[in-house]
Amino acid sequence: MKSNPDVHPNDVEPVLASSCGTTYTKSFNDAISQLNATTLLITRTWSAFNTQTNIKTTFVQKITLLTTSQASVCSFTYYDAPIEGVNMGLGNTDASGCASFGFIPDYTITPFKDGNARDGVDIMDLVAVYESVLGLRQLNPYQQLAADVSGTGGITTLDLVTLKNLVDGVTDNWPATVPVWRFLDKNHQIINGNISPINTFINTNNLIYGNEFIGIKMGDINGSYNPDDNNKPPTFTVIKATDTAVNKGETYELQLKSDRNQNLLAVNLEFNIKDAGISVIDVTSNKLPGFNKNEHVSIKDGIVKISWFINLSDIPQGVSLRNNENFISFTFVSNKNSVLSDLFDLNEDASNQIKQSGDIDAANVDLYWESKIINGGSDGDISRLMVAPNPFTESVYVLGLDQDATYEIHNVSGQLITKGSISQSGVLDLAGLENGFYLLHVHENGKKTSIHKLIKVE
Repeated sequence: MKSNPDVHPNDVEPVLASSCGTTYTKSFNDAISQLNATTLLITRTWSAFNTQTNIKTTFVQKITLLTTSQASVCSFTYYDAPIEGVNMGLGNTDASGCASFGFIPDYTITPFKDGNARDGVDIMDLVAVYESVLGLRQLNPYQQLAADVSGTGGITTLDLVTLKNLVDGVTDNWPATVPVWRFLDKNHQIINGNISPINTFINTNNLIYGNEFIGIKMGDINGSYNPDDNNKPPTFTVIKATDTAVNKGETYELQLKSDRNQNLLAVNLEFNIKDAGISVIDVTSNKLPGFNKNEHVSIKDGIVKISWFINLSDIPQGVSLRNNENFISFTFVSNKNSVLSDLFDLNEDASNQIKQSGDIDAANVDLYWESKIINGGSDGDISRLMVAPNPFTESVYVLGLDQDATYEIHNVSGQLITKGSISQSGVLDLAGLENGFYLLHVHENGKKTSIHKLIKVE
């Protein structure tokens, strides 16, 4: 070990001969002494016990280990995301998940991290516990610890009630005996689905055996507290919507559609209303059982949140959705002349997920705009043409034409207002249009039609 300092002492052990089979079991005890200022001597006494003859044989192994005046201890989630801001007593963990400090012998490190009990806890965690209570899903041992938010030592209906009260905003914290975070020494085994032993501390004298804790955010069953591109569930599903031009003061309906045939258990979505561009009047669903705006929708400060889950006791298989089937509808009034996707979109910073039936985790969700209008191009690559100025008062310039072209002007209802030709200079006189929002279609011979948003002002 002194010659190979990168080798961990727990990786230095004798191996029983294969012919011994299950006849022998082995264990060890250590005695640690300081050889000099930089070297420890580990005197490891091994015991090999013959289960048939009840004879125990012992022998001694001596391991030399280089030491340092500095020590470190770390904390990670069970899915290996570093946990910052954990108080280790001798220092706090940084972004790497580790804290470094001057070595102090025989000091007990008991990690602590405070915070908001709501962090990382949402309807998807509630559904996971619900599935576990009903025997529809098996949680891993760390998820089981996270689910014990009532502090009873197991997963029961009391955990469901406690978790639902937090998700619904009835309470702001767990019971007094339940911390926001739990930590356990990583140096353990999982035997028959149980963690053994569960140690909540490490003595500095034992850092040579392990210096890592596993941190468990209580209530966060799906690990969404510390979102990381490498640890998030992969984007597995999308919801579809059709982009459209909208007129100020007019009322519209937006339908969210399924991208596949699936059985749905829960929906957790968050949308941004950009620049107060629309006012949502209603959110409805003829497909999701029990869905209603008052219970499952929150609209505040330009954020629209939808949180719904099915009654698993009554419908454990979930609600069946077909591909392209509408399952949520928004009724809204447009406050601007614009394009819907410029005013309303999925909040990419939120935990947007859909839970399908079966023993699987919730899937991240993207919003796909069908026929999306982007920078003047529709249903394809961004147009190589540019239109300026925009908004305009009398005329615009279509920049980038390689040849003479034709054009059409449509209103937001798709009606043709006017049409004509454009010379290669690109000058287009539109002074006769009323103020409002229009779509300009530019047709070049042999090329794809380019569609541009135009706003006419005084």
